Amino acid sequence: MYKNNTSMASLTSSEKEAIEQIIEYGIDTFGFNTTRVLPLTLVLLGERDGCLIGVTEKEEAEFLEDTLSNAGISFNKDTSKNYRFFIAKSDSHLTKNSVGEGRPDGEFFGYPDDSIEFYCSSSDPVKEFEEFMRNSSSHSFESWGDKTPLIEYIPAPTEESVEQALEREKSYENALRSASVDLSNAHDYRF
Repeated sequence: MYKNNTSMASLTSSEKEAIEQIIEYGIDTFGFNTTRVLPLTLVLLGERDGCLIGVTEKEEAEFLEDTLSNAGISFNKDTSKNYRFFIAKSDSHLTKNSVGEGRPDGEFFGYPDDSIEFYCSSSDPVKEFEEFMRNSSSHSFESWGDKTPLIEYIPAPTEESVEQALEREKSYENALRSASVDLSNAHDYRF
């Protein structure tokens, strides 16, 4: 069962400022997706283990690096595939978790073990999950798309995994509401 945090963490003033700067930058810069601050905020609130922000432009990468560094936010930058910033609440999470494709990424981001296993063992996890939702689940596949901006992983195709993912989404929503920062320009997602 997914355990959500019962006591809500809060953002430091420098973390709030960084989130606000990223949102403002995204509003002013064509193509920079401001929804990237949702998983970042969840990491800073301690709701998620890690997140990834990827950008393609050098100027965006420089902005992110400066903003994260100035706020004291822990990250590793990978330039092997454009510019990828792996962000965690602490340096220890960055150093003890290798990041790569599949299982290492899932473990870094804190995804459930059954979801990581399903994703790594399936040749087409999206198709398998869609078939499960359409044929075997009490949930609607059409409504699932509204949930993905916060959940960000494919649950194992079982009722229990889907329920756990939906519980996680509700916990994330509550945490974002408590963040004391205006996220209204950071999403098309309805809280």
